[in-house]
Amino acid sequence: MHVAKGIFKSDNIAKLNDLETRVFHYVLNNHELVSYLPIRDLAQKTGVSTSTVLRFVNKMGFPSYNDFKYAYRQYWENERNYQRDYDFSAVTNCLDKFGSEYYRDLFDDALSMIVQSKNVFFVGIGNSAATCQYGARRFTNAGKLSFALSDPYLNIDKNYRDATIIVVSVSGQTREVIDLVTNAKQSHCKIIAITTTPDSPLAKLSDLVIPTYIKKIGVVGFDMTSQIPAIAIIENLSTMSFS
Repeated sequence: MHVAKGIFKSDNIAKLNDLETRVFHYVLNNHELVSYLPIRDLAQKTGVSTSTVLRFVNKMGFPSYNDFKYAYRQYWENERNYQRDYDFSAVTNCLDKFGSEYYRDLFDDALSMIVQSKNVFFVGIGNSAATCQYGARRFTNAGKLSFALSDPYLNIDKNYRDATIIVVSVSGQTREVIDLVTNAKQSHCKIIAITTTPDSPLAKLSDLVIPTYIKKIGVVGFDMTSQIPAIAIIENLSTMSFS
């Protein structure tokens, strides 16, 4: 069963009673029909009252049934229109830019921070977490002992003082990452952000931003943005730091 992430959140689903759960399952299994059903018809098909349907809609975070229908229809339209052909040119164009003087200067500044730091930690969530694991291994193999922090709720205390934290994030807006970076700044850590743009909240908190400008792709709740630019940056920095 495909759960429409971004429309149905686990915390909201947990609040449903038995009748509302019945509506929820019908909506999941009949999304093309539900997007156009009047509220009375949905109530009739699920054997509940219109009040139950409204309570379900409200618990999902929507003020009205029409608002819910519109959001649900838009979600599935985006799903149908999602580009499923891999755009190699977007990736290669991104990589080509890394040879410019602008990026060479960024890499030199990042390397200086890494070499001078006592410890190096990688932070990322979701797809970026796997990139961080690779990054920590790559830097360690190059002679700079590094670790990937898999727990975004980890308390960055005095034991991490004066470390360099390399944060990999596509959006630069993930709340857990922002909270961790804010905490790290209080421990005088240096922050290097590898993210899509220099305008995100993460970028504004960082000491150095290496933007990839890679196009973000995916649908609500499912990020399919390429990690190749971030991996290339990490490989380049680890190669430069090899000792």
